[in-house]
Amino acid sequence: MPELCNQAMHEAGCDLLSRAPGLAGASRTNERFRSYLGRVFETRLSRLEEAQRERSAHEAIASEVVVARRSHTYPEAFEAFWSAYPDRTNNSKPKALEAWKRLTLEQQNQATVSLSNFAQFLRDRPDHPCIHAERYLKHHRFEGFLAAPPPPKGGRDAGSGPHPPASQRPRPYWWRNNPNVKHLTPERWRKAINEWANGTWPVDVLGPVPGTEGCLIPEDLIQEMRLTDVYTEKGIKRA
Repeated sequence: MPELCNQAMHEAGCDLLSRAPGLAGASRTNERFRSYLGRVFETRLSRLEEAQRERSAHEAIASEVVVARRSHTYPEAFEAFWSAYPDRTNNSKPKALEAWKRLTLEQQNQATVSLSNFAQFLRDRPDHPCIHAERYLKHHRFEGFLAAPPPPKGGRDAGSGPHPPASQRPRPYWWRNNPNVKHLTPERWRKAINEWANGTWPVDVLGPVPGTEGCLIPEDLIQEMRLTDVYTEKGIKRA
């Protein structure tokens, strides 16, 4: 802070001399002089503090990325995203991590749960290139895959693959403010969990993760399927 104050005072003095030479020669007790200098000083200091905060935030992110590069360890939630990404050929994991760090927790979860739809989109279009994970995160491409992608021209073979067509995936966050949720039977929940909870807990389909506030899964079913033992609070399947 002392360095910022000195720099702000210096810049304020230079600004004062360049913009108000008449005032520079006035008495230091002149009220107009003191008021003008104070306003210039506060403006300069505010700008310097803001620039320093931005540099500190950037340096913190860069530091975390450097640590990950050196130790070869990455956050658990990011590892779940990375391992589920459809094609990591020639992808930079550290750069993807840097883009990941700039997302909010909700956006990180959306990016992970969007991958099943993104993968289906690529399977339906074999000639379509898979963009790098860094760009998928940096440019928020995941937002376009929170809903199921449209089928390709000519339709899709509903019987192919281990999962049903993506068009059967429920509308994202269908459960919010939905009074019918409480009428779902444990059997319906069990079927949905077996269908959609594959490695990560899809909050957009199944609601909050078991063991966290607002979870929609009946307690008896949570105990029966040992869901809190299987998934962490962030919705990542335990090793």
